[in-house]
Amino acid sequence: MGVEVEMAAGQNCAFAGDGFCDTPADYLAGRWYCDDKGISVTKQMDPSGTYFCSDGSLIMSYSLDECAERFSPNQAAAMHSYLGEELVGHFMASAPCAQLGSVGDILKFPGNKVVVNTFNRKIFFNWEKAPNASGYLLEVSLLANFGTTVYRGITRDTSMVVDNLSSSRPYYWRIRPFNAMYACKTYSAVRSFTINQTTALPVLNTLHEVELFPNPVHPGEDIRLRFEADENMKLQATLVNTLGAVVHQQNLRQISATMSINSAPINSCLSACIGYG
Repeated sequence: MGVEVEMAAGQNCAFAGDGFCDTPADYLAGRWYCDDKGISVTKQMDPSGTYFCSDGSLIMSYSLDECAERFSPNQAAAMHSYLGEELVGHFMASAPCAQLGSVGDILKFPGNKVVVNTFNRKIFFNWEKAPNASGYLLEVSLLANFGTTVYRGITRDTSMVVDNLSSSRPYYWRIRPFNAMYACKTYSAVRSFTINQTTALPVLNTLHEVELFPNPVHPGEDIRLRFEADENMKLQATLVNTLGAVVHQQNLRQISATMSINSAPINSCLSACIGYG
């Protein structure tokens, strides 16, 4: 004899379905999507003719990973009871990890609603360290509710480079910290950005023999710019680091001759500086 079908109203929840009364009826099998409220897009009908949707936030449902994030109190109590009675000899004597602190808005780059310029479809993500976290889950999506993601990756650092992001639509990103004991902490705030895919640099026919050196450059060195021009013009030289921050900017008035301009020492950008091409 099979398990009785749970009714949408929950009147037989104690002995039907999963036997937990704090988890609503759910007839969906296979992986399924949730909407921006965390419930199933598909409506179901119980034996009495009542329509309902499934709760996608429950980890023990078949919703996609982007939807599931919690156990119900009754589910957690059942697992604790099983661990305490059946698996009591499997516990470690070591102290548990410290509980994760508040996440809040710890995202740094890309900033919110900004345009990120890229030549190679690689985007650099960076955030502040969350208290007691040993790792982070980074999610990037084209949907504000993260119903589906274009990238999901784990790192133990506070930065990550994601490749092959080329859509002209806005991207949304967030992170979720974790450690060995706590993996269900809430997500950070969400930020969005768009990509400006640069395919080529404009060519100034009046500039010749443009040279930047040394390359690569090391902390404490100067960057030198040398070029020749056929006519007088106003130019602006800007140095940015890998986070997109401007570390030096200089206005130039060029005459028709070769000249060398010394930039400020690059100590201000430290390890964020890279070689240039």
